[in-house]
Amino acid sequence: MKKILIVSLKAGAGHLKAAQAIEKAIKLQCSDLEVKNIDLLDYASILSKEFYGNWYLDIANKVPEFYAWLYNKLDSSSTRVRLLSDRMNTQKFQKFVGDYNPDLVICTHFVPANLLTFWRKQYQLKFKIVLTLTDYEAHKLWVDNQVDMYTVATEYVEEQFVEFGADKNKIKVTGIPIDIKFLSKIEKEEVRKKLGLENKFTISIFAGAFGVGSLQEIFAKITKIENDFQIIAIAGKNKQLYKEFQNLAQKSTKKIMIRGFADNMEEIMAASDVAVSKAGGLTVSECLATNLPLIITHPFPGQEEANTRYLLNNQAAFVADKPGEVINIFEKVLKNPVTLKQMKQNIEKISKPNAALDIVKLIKKFIEP
Repeated sequence: MKKILIVSLKAGAGHLKAAQAIEKAIKLQCSDLEVKNIDLLDYASILSKEFYGNWYLDIANKVPEFYAWLYNKLDSSSTRVRLLSDRMNTQKFQKFVGDYNPDLVICTHFVPANLLTFWRKQYQLKFKIVLTLTDYEAHKLWVDNQVDMYTVATEYVEEQFVEFGADKNKIKVTGIPIDIKFLSKIEKEEVRKKLGLENKFTISIFAGAFGVGSLQEIFAKITKIENDFQIIAIAGKNKQLYKEFQNLAQKSTKKIMIRGFADNMEEIMAASDVAVSKAGGLTVSECLATNLPLIITHPFPGQEEANTRYLLNNQAAFVADKPGEVINIFEKVLKNPVTLKQMKQNIEKISKPNAALDIVKLIKKFIEP
């Protein structure tokens, strides 16, 4: 039985979710393949765990200007120095790969891909490597022409990658892989009833899996709008934000549903008419799959700004840098439903909900003798 190894890296939740989506699609479509899904940081030193697992979010949150500078300055020329450090801090990962002896490795982050292409060449190993991008813009750090295949979100990302020196023949435009549960067509009225909601206009507020971002002010302002609508607020893993949502909800007469980390986002998105959210690649892709227009709040420099540009260029989202701007946009949407209808039509044109299944079809052909 052929063995597939999927390797992600917990620098934000998106890389992990993409890996889980591919794993689930493989298990659904390929009973003849063995698959194992791991997080590189589980096989890394404390230094690597801190650097990739925590510092990324801290820098993006606390010093976004510095993060933007890094994002724009770093390119593949920095890989050699970084790779030396990464190799020293991921010896357990190297041993695991050697023991598991996969036929193909799918990476949803460039760091494990860089390590694997180096070790494969150094030790003359035979496994193939697929690198799956999880945003709507290419970055030079993801270019590693020793990989056997790239999967990317759009034709535009493909063009960018080629400009950065990637081999066009290795690039496949699939979309960003999301959980296949988002493919289900869910009736809005039915899912609202299931969730204990009323069947009326619904706005959702998503904090993300790690609860990044300050959304309590937006939530407070939305609860004071007089129009007839209901609210879903997802606090993620941010317990303080969850408590603040609860305290604010007690002061409102509106129908409000508050959750922490939610594993039924496909239902919550299906129940919603518009969502306030950050612009992570996986969140954007899930919203596109469920035809849910976004009001993007203060996107982080780098990937989130890139994802936002993609949606704005396709007239498939709104963007607001301040809480007051979110409220203005939401009030306009309430008064003019035609705006949302047009946006949903635009979303349908760019959505690629089958990405995970399409990636599996590609890799199955890839490893066939």
